[in-house]
Amino acid sequence: MLFSAALDPLCRSARARRRQWGVGSALVGRVFFELYAVAHLADAALLPGMSVERDGVTGRYSVTHMAGLRLVVRAHNAAHYEEVDADQLESVSTVVVEAVRFLTEEDAAE
Repeated sequence: MLFSAALDPLCRSARARRRQWGVGSALVGRVFFELYAVAHLADAALLPGMSVERDGVTGRYSVTHMAGLRLVVRAHNAAHYEEVDADQLESVSTVVVEAVRFLTEEDAAE
């Protein structure tokens, strides 16, 4: 798992995550750990409380944890934002995290 240039300094250490996300940093770290541990992006959807969905037509994917956290990722082995078929998610072994977002109640209702 890799991080975008903007997120890299915020995500590499527990201290940096605490500064950025405060009390939510533990959840961010746990989801990073779980995503790092799976062999393929498709396997992330098998984790309890996790889902993986296409994020529009941009070639990105949303990895959402039921505790209220969404990561926007793209396949590292895909050409710049090229769409990867859902059937091919088993071949995606490395992702780039491009956004970390805590969901609001309005987001959860969607």
